[in-house]
Amino acid sequence: MSQLGNEAIWRENEDGAKKAILIVDPTQQVQQDGFVIGWNVYTTRGRRSQTVHLQMWRPVNAANHRL
Repeated sequence: MSQLGNEAIWRENEDGAKKAILIVDPTQQVQQDGFVIGWNVYTTRGRRSQTVHLQMWRPVNAANHRL
């Protein structure tokens, strides 16, 4: 089973982006087919009404990916 991700770290300043945050790390890759069986996200805002969407992109060729 592959496990990806980074340790959560405290950031002094809140991200200024609103309604869109993109986290891309091309070094975080899985080389075989599989399933996402769980994921965690840590925020400083504890509102239960917020919605978070996780998107997984697969490479199609050197220049394109598909959702």
